[in-house]
Amino acid sequence: GPHGDGLELSMTTSPAEFGRLWVFILHEEDAHNLTMIDIKSGANAVGGGFCKHLSKEVEPDEAFTLRLTECELDTEMHYRLVLYTENDQRNNDGFLISDIPLWVPLTNE
Repeated sequence: GPHGDGLELSMTTSPAEFGRLWVFILHEEDAHNLTMIDIKSGANAVGGGFCKHLSKEVEPDEAFTLRLTECELDTEMHYRLVLYTENDQRNNDGFLISDIPLWVPLTNE
């Protein structure tokens, strides 16, 4: 699950075709009314360069794990995970998920 430094996501791509994947984390209030420019640039993404994957190449039927690190997530904040994928034709007509809630649980560690 999420922790202050980031999170890990395991996923498998569809067997259909090659494509690209964008994954990043936004503060909850920044996750509304995203434009394609916002998505492809990772606009307002939290953390540094290791806390996002922008235009990652993916192969058909590929199982992989993405690590988002150095995200500096705060236990007091609510976040949204943004996932966008499209085929290699890059027509900006892919699949967007931007409503995955994220928060960092309090721990006694």
